[in-house]
Parts: sequence; C-alpha cells; structure tokens
Amino acid sequence: MTSAPISDDQSLAIAQASRECEIKLNGPAHVLRNLKTHPAFANAIVKPRAVNLRAVYFDTAEGDLARNALSLRIRKAGRRRTMNVKWASKGEGAFTRGESEVAISSELPDLTLLAPEAAAHIGRTTKGAGLQPVFKTSVRRKLMEIVDGQSIIEIAFDEGKLIAGASSEPVSEIEIELKSGPQAPIYALALQLIDAGLRLAPATKSARGYLLGAGVKPQDMRAAPVSLPADASMEDALVAMIEASLSHFMANWPGLLVSDLPEAIHQMRVALRRLRAGLKMFARALPGAGLAPFRDQARDIASALGQAREIDAFVDLVQAGPLTQFENDASFEALLAHAQTQRSNAYEVARACVNDAKTSRFVLELQAYCAQRGWRNALAADDLASLSQPLRTFAAQALNDLDKRVKKRGKRLRKLNPEDRHELRIALKNMRYGADFLCLAFNDARAINAFLKRAAALQNDLGVYNDSIAACEVAAAIEREAGPAAAYAAGRIEGWCARGAHASDDHLRKAFKAFRDAPRFWR
Repeated sequence: MTSAPISDDQSLAIAQASRECEIKLNGPAHVLRNLKTHPAFANAIVKPRAVNLRAVYFDTAEGDLARNALSLRIRKAGRRRTMNVKWASKGEGAFTRGESEVAISSELPDLTLLAPEAAAHIGRTTKGAGLQPVFKTSVRRKLMEIVDGQSIIEIAFDEGKLIAGASSEPVSEIEIELKSGPQAPIYALALQLIDAGLRLAPATKSARGYLLGAGVKPQDMRAAPVSLPADASMEDALVAMIEASLSHFMANWPGLLVSDLPEAIHQMRVALRRLRAGLKMFARALPGAGLAPFRDQARDIASALGQAREIDAFVDLVQAGPLTQFENDASFEALLAHAQTQRSNAYEVARACVNDAKTSRFVLELQAYCAQRGWRNALAADDLASLSQPLRTFAAQALNDLDKRVKKRGKRLRKLNPEDRHELRIALKNMRYGADFLCLAFNDARAINAFLKRAAALQNDLGVYNDSIAACEVAAAIEREAGPAAAYAAGRIEGWCARGAHASDDHLRKAFKAFRDAPRFWR
C-alpha cells in the first residue's frame, strides 16, 4: 500500500525508532474528570488542552500483528495525520515499548516511511501479507505536561470508544508518558493516581481493539522467553527476570477480569511463583538488596488467587477421574454444584485482588525499584561489585545451590509425608525456574532442553500427587458444607485420590532418581 509523498524534511525528522515509557491507568469517567484538579497537576507547564483523535488500526487477515504484540495505526488529529507502529521491547519492562511514528498524507499505510527497525518488525511478522482495517478509535483527549525535577511527563486523559463493525467498547483511561529525563517521577505520579482511585490498565487500546475486531475474548498468556546479550552481568539477569515476570503476570489480567479463564489465573500464579523463585535466588547472593518485601507481596497476591486455582484443579480431577465412573450419580451432581458455587466466590475474590490498589502498587513499586536499580542504594561495596560479575559465574553457583536443595528434599522419597513432598515440589520449581532464567548464560541448547524437559516432567508428577492430596481436602470441606447429599461422592473422590497417590509412588521414585542422576548443563 502506498500514500501520497511527503517532504524529505518532514519524514526524516520523525522516521526514527524510539522507546516509549508509558503507564496506562483506567477508572470510571467521573473519577478521571475529577483528577484534572489533582494536586500532582497543579504545576502543569502546559495547561489542559483538548483534541479529538480518530484512528484506524490495521492488521493482516490472519491477525499476525495482534498475535505478536505489534500495532499499526493511522491517526488523524485536526488536519494532521500520522502513522504509528508500536512493539513489545524485550528486556525493557512492562511499561516500555518500541515506537516509530511518521507523518503521512494517505489513509492507507506506507511502510517505506517507517524507521528501518519498525519496518523490519512489520515485515518479519506479516511476511508480505496485505494489511486491512480492523477497528477504529474515537477519543476525546485532554493533554497536559508537567515537570518533575529533570523529567518532563505528558498526561493524556482519554474518553471515547473502540469500534469494530457493530461492536464497541468504552475507553476511559489516563496515559502517563515520560517525554524525557529519569523514570522515577513517572512511577511516583502513577502511584499518586492509584491512591486517587485509578488502577493499572493491563491491556492497551490496540490490544483491546484487535480482540474486539476479531470478536474474541482475552486469552491466557504463557511466559515469553527472556533475552540477554552474551556479555550479560548478574544485574542484567536480575532486571530481566523481574521485568519478564511482571509482564507475564499483567498479561493475564484481562483473561481473568474479562474471560474468567482458569488458565489465566493459573498463569498469573505461575508468573508470581517464577518471580518469587527468582527474587529468592538473587537474595541469597545479595542479602541486603531489599528484595524480600516484594517477595512477600507476591506471595500474598498468589494466596488470594489460590482458592480459585484449587477449585479449578479439583473440578478437573473429578471430571477426568471418578466422575467417568459415576456420571449420573446425584451425589456427584450435588458436590459439583456446590463446587461451582465455591468457584464463583473464589473468582470474585481473585478479581477483587487484581482490582485492589495494593496489586497495582505492587507492580508499579517493583518496576520502579527495578528501573532505578534500587538495590544499589541498599548494598554494601562488596555486593555492589558482584552485580557486575559475568552471568555465567553467578548462574553456575546459584544452580548448584538450588540443585543441592532438591536432592536433599528428595531423600527417601517414598517415606516422605505429603507436607515434605510439597516442600520437594517447591524446591524443584525454584530450581526449574532458576534454570529457565539462567540457562541463557550457557550454549549447549540440547543439554539445556533435556534438563528443563526432565525437570518439568518431574514437577508435573509431583503436581499430580499434590493435586490428589489437595482434592481429598477439598472434597471433605465440600461434604461438611453440602451435607449428606454430597457425602457419597466425597467418599468416592477421597478413595480414588488415595489410590492414585499410592499407585504413583513407584513411578515418582523412579522419575526422581532419573532426574537426580541426569547431567547438569551448567557443569
């Protein structure tokens, strides 16, 4: 697709790729309107001015851009029309994206006008497939700028809607963008607005619009691979681990809030477990880094999500196991009906947790701590020096320590009680997540994949055992609440799970022995 030509001066002035640091917050329209007089905006250097924005977003027929977290839009503001591309930037945080914007006179995209980096992203993703309009936005934006120390911050109050055919969704949000200077003030401002009633908006307008255009709801998102340079340091790995975990966590909020997806809440808990495992691993090497409070907060959030996940796992186990033998049994119907009520209540608790100011504050405060390398202010001189050590040096020692804990926890496996087996599973998770983060320091892809696959299989085996034990507890709790109507089903489930846990012992013991004796890729 081509557009009418624009001047060389106009194109060269803006056809460059940059990195956008932007935090999106949302809330009810009346809250946003009241915030225009918030004390944080009292010293605005550019007083609020309004502009009507009309934009069209493009994608291939197969949705290649949306699937790869890219967006391509043409926006009109007054007489000015611009083409904009944004993409996720690896290793740059949950609130940072690559961006390229150019002036354009056509209503259709012309990729030749883009900065080379942006054009390359689009080209690799679309593989030459044609682009077509997917959805539109109509937004009334009020803009202001403030200066905080050496930082200039633009605040955009957006109210309007996303439009795809006959479908539409409201837009009511604030975008806080760092135009120049240090990042600390943008996080401080966002935290003030959280206290004023707003919350983090996990999905951009483009992400929401692409889903609306496709007529689908948000899906669960698995952890994306972490990327680090060959000469990465220990500190580089710490930053990448935190930012990858926060991005993974936030990416699954829409799946819980909009779609009520069991896998979304599972992935949120996985993200928090990965984060806690990583923070613990680095805290052992840097005990004064101030990471423990964030680990505690992640634990509390995961606990609030835990009941929903526990009920989902219980229902899955019952439906795949004992229910197949008692499909039309009234007692099972009573038990599952009660479980469904518990599930609905648990999901309300989970949604309330995500919508709580504490959760938005947790993400922002940890991202701010990471962006500012806050641990440098807390560490002694010797520990500060260790931050710059090669990643491979740190990785080998950290993985050896994690390996020792797993082997110690797994001794005399068949004689371990459920609590001790659970501790073994936690130790194995910590090791697997640590290996997943730190394997970037090593080059033997075949050995790395073999080890991670074996660790995942053993973790799954321990998880099946743990789910069986947990299911017995859930069934007993439901029986106490549901009464005699569910008693028969509860007894059958407990018997089924107890038999399955016992039958898995031989397999589990052999699987652990094979894992224990397998080669370690870091040695």
